[in-house]
Amino acid sequence: MRNPKRIQEMMSLLTEIWEHMLDLCFNQLIHNLQTTFHQKRKKGVMCWNYEKNRWGFLKVEEWAVNLFYVEDDEFMEFLREELKLLKQNDVYKRSVKNE
Repeated sequence: MRNPKRIQEMMSLLTEIWEHMLDLCFNQLIHNLQTTFHQKRKKGVMCWNYEKNRWGFLKVEEWAVNLFYVEDDEFMEFLREELKLLKQNDVYKRSVKNE
C-alpha cells in the first residue's frame, strides 16, 4: 500500500506553488506543471489528436501530456525543485524592487 502521508505533502506543495501564481486557475496550474515536468524530465506520454483538414492532410488539433505512470515521489521531487526556483525568483524580484 502506498504511504497515505504523500497526499498531504503533494497537496501542500501544490498549494504553495499555486500561491506564487495567483492568476492561474487550478487546471491551468496543473497543465503547466505537467508540461514543464515532461519538458524537463522527458517523462510522461505526449497524447495527440489528429484531424484531417479539408484537403485530407492530417493536422494536430490538440495535445496533452499524460503522466499516468509517473510515481508520486518523482513528481513531488519535481514540485520541490519548481518551488525552490519560484522562491529564488521571488527573492530576486523583491530585492530588485527595493533598490
